[in-house]
Amino acid sequence: MSSNRSSTAGGGRRTRQAPRSSNTRPRTGAGRAFLILVGIVTIGIVAILLAAGVMVLLAIVIERFVLKHLVNQPPIILFMATIGMAYFLEGLGDLMWGADIKKLDVGLPQGINDTIESVTDSIFGYGFFIDNLDIVATIVAALLVLSLTLFSQYSKQG
Repeated sequence: MSSNRSSTAGGGRRTRQAPRSSNTRPRTGAGRAFLILVGIVTIGIVAILLAAGVMVLLAIVIERFVLKHLVNQPPIILFMATIGMAYFLEGLGDLMWGADIKKLDVGLPQGINDTIESVTDSIFGYGFFIDNLDIVATIVAALLVLSLTLFSQYSKQG
């Protein structure tokens, strides 16, 4: 037997492979990346739908076992029950995922504003400690209120 022949398990007989059709091409790196992206998006959509389903189920359970019994009660009773349920759900979340504080960096400025602190220290003798994030939040809220006011007063929809 010569060394350039390939042996097979079927008694030495070689079978011919069918030629590749033009529709089956080897997968490229871009093709694999696309399939991975499609898989991630599919998993994300399934996770969102599953979370929405769990939340609807939780709302039905809370309505049937807690809020249903509070019909025709004074409004303060319903108010206190919903606040109590919010505390209960928050505590349940802490039990499930831990109560450690997790930092979320969203790219907004944080830390004490040194300018305000130094100006108020020179005027009043003590500085005001105002966080930069609070200043940004105040400006954004004021702009949103202003734009909503202008929209409601000067547009056809408002």
